[in-house]
Amino acid sequence: MKLFGKTCLFLFAALFFNAIQAKDLNETEKEISDWMIFYYKNPRPESVIPMVKKMNDVKACRDGAIFPMAAFFSVLFEESKGLAEEVVREVKNYPEKEKRCYGFALALSQLPNKKMLFNELSVNEEWIKKAIERDRKPLLNILPITAAALDTYWGAFFASGDIRYVEKVISALPYLETKGDTDKLLVGAAAKWSLTSNAYQHEKVLNVCKEASKTAEPAVKKVLDDVIKEAQEARKKSGKV
Repeated sequence: MKLFGKTCLFLFAALFFNAIQAKDLNETEKEISDWMIFYYKNPRPESVIPMVKKMNDVKACRDGAIFPMAAFFSVLFEESKGLAEEVVREVKNYPEKEKRCYGFALALSQLPNKKMLFNELSVNEEWIKKAIERDRKPLLNILPITAAALDTYWGAFFASGDIRYVEKVISALPYLETKGDTDKLLVGAAAKWSLTSNAYQHEKVLNVCKEASKTAEPAVKKVLDDVIKEAQEARKKSGKV
């Protein structure tokens, strides 16, 4: 779904990260969506392999989904000892398009044995091969902030519930004031949209926005207040509050 043109091609392009499109999901896709988006509320490593199998069944790892999904699994790999090995054993014989997000998850991670696991996984896409060779900084240090970076922050938040990822998305809102740089302007718009969508879904995100609004610069405060108002109205209308 190209919300803001080519620059934001990756921003929640997949159904599994788009709450607005939840009504279009079939039963299995809805189960996967809910599991991933709210994983941090009830983290169960034992649920990962069964859900990975279901994700393969519905071809979940579409082009637009690779960044949030890879970030999601990268966090899980780091937080659950031995999980990366289990997932690699499960997916190494999957089709290339389905296993590549797990290869990229390894590349994003800080696992000491990630190259060995990547070789076992045998992903053939060149850009992922190059990614595994780079020295990776933690996800919170990703710069510059792009549409793909926003996806990465949300995927990591869904896995961990760490509000620092939400704060990173908020840090892109000043881009809305950018003059003469369409790419930054569109990333700022994507940040606002994604904050609104997720503040509706997650009370935790809503509360982070409220706290950030208290100390934000006037232009950013106005955007955050709009996000908060729209999310609260939607939550009230849907019965979430």
